[in-house]
Amino acid sequence: LFTMDFYHKIDKNADDKKLVRIGKIVSVIVVIIAALWAPQIGKFGSILKYYQEMLAYLAPPIVAAFIAGIFSKRVNGQGVFTGLISGLVIAVFLMFFKSAVFGSMHFLFIVPILFTFSIIVMYLVSLRYAAPSEEKLKENIFTLDGFKKETIELRCVKWYSNYRIWGIILLVLSAMLLIILS
Repeated sequence: LFTMDFYHKIDKNADDKKLVRIGKIVSVIVVIIAALWAPQIGKFGSILKYYQEMLAYLAPPIVAAFIAGIFSKRVNGQGVFTGLISGLVIAVFLMFFKSAVFGSMHFLFIVPILFTFSIIVMYLVSLRYAAPSEEKLKENIFTLDGFKKETIELRCVKWYSNYRIWGIILLVLSAMLLIILS
């Protein structure tokens, strides 16, 4: 994945042998990092708690990038990249020093803090650079006019082909499961 998605773009003249060699080297590095990180998982009590906490730290900057990208005409690539990286840095810091910073606060309360921090960084850094062109934003930004236009178009679609109806069905089923299982 690394070799074809990243390295091949850096070294466009690399032959298959070199790409395989780079892939092997990256694989060894990833395995070493995983082996060094594995003992940390035991500190979380269970694999499920580890998974939940890691998602709570890593997801907010990514969600902030999607939200900013969908709803803001002003946020640009430089701002989003800086927000993602700074959110990741803060998340890694909080993984190790959460107790020192927040005491015994539950890890889920950190999610809105990371989200807010990331989205503020994205917006502030975006202000230092040019706004994206209207052509780039066309069809990529949520607008009320676009929503109304799509609503009219979806009236002609059969119910089983309408993604909004399936979204509502999914929400209702999720709520029913939540009620049944709680």
